[in-house]
Amino acid sequence: MRKGFLLVLIVFSCTIISGCNNIQSNIENRGAGIKTNDTNINGQNIETKEVKEANDLVESKQEANNSEKIVTELENDDTNTFDSEFEFWHKESLFILNNSLLDIDVISFLGEPDEKSEIVVWEADGFEHQSWEYKSKGIRLDLIKNDNAQQIVNSIRLFSPCTLKTSRGIGIGSSKEVVLQEYKDEVQLGLDEGESDKIIVGTVYGGIIFTLDGDSVISIYIGASVE
Repeated sequence: MRKGFLLVLIVFSCTIISGCNNIQSNIENRGAGIKTNDTNINGQNIETKEVKEANDLVESKQEANNSEKIVTELENDDTNTFDSEFEFWHKESLFILNNSLLDIDVISFLGEPDEKSEIVVWEADGFEHQSWEYKSKGIRLDLIKNDNAQQIVNSIRLFSPCTLKTSRGIGIGSSKEVVLQEYKDEVQLGLDEGESDKIIVGTVYGGIIFTLDGDSVISIYIGASVE
């Protein structure tokens, strides 16, 4: 009788320990973003709402880390003078493109471009450049290849019918007065009297150039306009 009781007690204890291990494993899997499946009454695997939310959270953090890593690479790249001149460039680029700097991220955000130019090496900087045009969205991107042979966004031009706006709310159709008001501490007027139709924020080595037609913005360029 005692042996039988001890045997039942041992089996019961093992069952409890096994159950606890399974619970702990599920918790660790969810926290790590590993997809864990439940089984319904028909024997089909279904992803629980909690696990999906955990996975989505992990993926979002990974995407944010990837974008931050790209910016760090640019900052540490000896070929880029990444100082205050480029502050507007990278901040506005990330803002406009929803943190998409890599070509695959741009496609995920904007879709495939309507047109892609041939890849050409520019003598001015030695980089391989390619233009991506989204005519229906009013967006033109210049992409270059970095040292890892990845294409990254180098500059952005917005034009009609683009509805995207800068981080300070300036878009196609905004007035000159509003531009000067929002960027009053960093703004320059045109390079010279012949370019009074342009407002430069930051510098031509890395900033934003608003092109005007009369009193309205008709084009927004983000990047370096001179080498």
